[in-house]
Amino acid sequence: MSLILAITLIISSVIIIYIIARIYLYNEKWKYIEDLNRKVGITRDNAYIDEIGYLRWKKDNELCHRDIAYDTEVGDGNQINNFQGKDVHHKDENKLNNNKENLEILTRVEHLKRHGKIVEVDGKKYIALCHVNKIYRETEKALLVARRWIPRSQCFVRDNDDWLYVSEWIYNIKFGRNSVNKQNPQGNEIGKMKLEICIYTWKTICEGCEFYNSFDKVCQHDSLTSKL
Repeated sequence: MSLILAITLIISSVIIIYIIARIYLYNEKWKYIEDLNRKVGITRDNAYIDEIGYLRWKKDNELCHRDIAYDTEVGDGNQINNFQGKDVHHKDENKLNNNKENLEILTRVEHLKRHGKIVEVDGKKYIALCHVNKIYRETEKALLVARRWIPRSQCFVRDNDDWLYVSEWIYNIKFGRNSVNKQNPQGNEIGKMKLEICIYTWKTICEGCEFYNSFDKVCQHDSLTSKL
């Protein structure tokens, strides 16, 4: 009986020490964050740290650094065109430092260059698109990422790297600024739907289609377009 009691006391003590240590580390981390971001008003009361280490506002779940960078630029009278298509870079590589002077607005490609996420293989440029866990579906010929199919011949994953790299050509036509038809967004959505249906069913209906190996064109089979 005394042995069981002793083991119980030891386990209870370990749990209590663990809880105290967690509380201490939490408070110390937030003390550091609040001191670091005093100028921009980030506190544990109005912000939280998301699953990948960025600070977000509790009121709307928006990223603090993007919100602060946008307000800074607009406040200085420098209206940003298509801010949603821009990245915000932390100059000191510290995600928790969201002071205005530490933030820089860049294009996606410029941002990837800063982090060494653009590589050349046999003279061909490849751009880091996303982490491999963002690949939603795989087939023998292509990968599905963000509702777009990417031919395997145009992408790869490096050893000891969890990023999916795609060719510059694929990046520009499928994910670049010109990948969306702003003049005819409805037609653009229909075009994407046709493309997805065509590629998703190539092993059955589209086997003999002339666009079988051309992933940037839309299959014209009546049996596919009738599904829209």
